Amino acid sequence: MKNSADKPVIGVAGAGTMGSGIALVALYQGYRVILQDAYPGALDRAREYVEKFLDRKGLGEYRAHVSYIAELSGLAAADVVIEAVIEDLEVKQALFRQLEDLCLEGAIFATNTSTLAVSAIAAGLKRPERMLGLHFFNPAPLLPLVEVVQAAHTAPEVVARVMEMVTDLGKTPVLTKDT
Repeated sequence: MKNSADKPVIGVAGAGTMGSGIALVALYQGYRVILQDAYPGALDRAREYVEKFLDRKGLGEYRAHVSYIAELSGLAAADVVIEAVIEDLEVKQALFRQLEDLCLEGAIFATNTSTLAVSAIAAGLKRPERMLGLHFFNPAPLLPLVEVVQAAHTAPEVVARVMEMVTDLGKTPVLTKDT
């Protein structure tokens, strides 16, 4: 396994069931994770969940690899940001417009949506080519399949980087088209 310094920093927007599960998947493989949620109660529940399962796996030392933050600006240092917020198109669009202004120039944006078109979520972004779908199935730590959803605007190199990352996460990536 590569050192966490050799891996991209993964930001997860939304610390509910899916966001916490996605964070855990990344932590299991030694990634650094920034878990963000505006609701303190959600962050507290996420911390309890993540720490419990890291301890069960004998990976308690990885507790230091995760940051729990309330402010969206805390995701600015992430190389890949995976959104796992409510299934509301306008909420997701607004979130990614904010992230586009906050994050690193080369950051990749992924939505965990299973019901909305990635191209619709990316509408209004200045650089929609760095946006794709990354659909983990629930419970994310247990189910091996991850859909990598390539929208018409998604750059091929973004797809390639994410396919490699999903494999490194110990998951089976399946490339799908946006619908």
